[in-house]
Amino acid sequence: MPRLNGLPRPSSLRRAESRQAGQAAHDQPSRLTAAGEPGGSELTLVDQGKTKTIVVCSAAEKTAEKLAADDLVKYIKLMTGADVARASTDAEVADALKMDGDHPLIIIGSAALKADGDLQKSLDNAAKKNPILRADAIVLKRKGNRVYAAGNND
Repeated sequence: MPRLNGLPRPSSLRRAESRQAGQAAHDQPSRLTAAGEPGGSELTLVDQGKTKTIVVCSAAEKTAEKLAADDLVKYIKLMTGADVARASTDAEVADALKMDGDHPLIIIGSAALKADGDLQKSLDNAAKKNPILRADAIVLKRKGNRVYAAGNND
């Protein structure tokens, strides 16, 4: 526990210091990129606090997928100050998947598996073949302006 003059710091002071540190990070110009293929181009998700990135999560999302999408939006905001859009209704998901390369998409969970037919095979290959408890696996893939993220937990 942090101490002030040998005494424990009140939790309200720790929260205020944390908010001030977070705000200081937001005051700095920032850029967030996703790696590309070797020799390829970067995918810029946020530049100078501005973004066109959309996080896509299925309308029939499972709790874990919804939490993953919420956390992703939250932490991009904390790191860069940018408000990332979220597509989570059937109509929003369909519209986002039709967008051109000007809008980076981070596609989560079942929406990613549906949008990229090869992703399930990659996920199956990443899973433990003879698990003792579970065959947990996660797969991340970038194709053009899209980042696909999916996992299993059987």
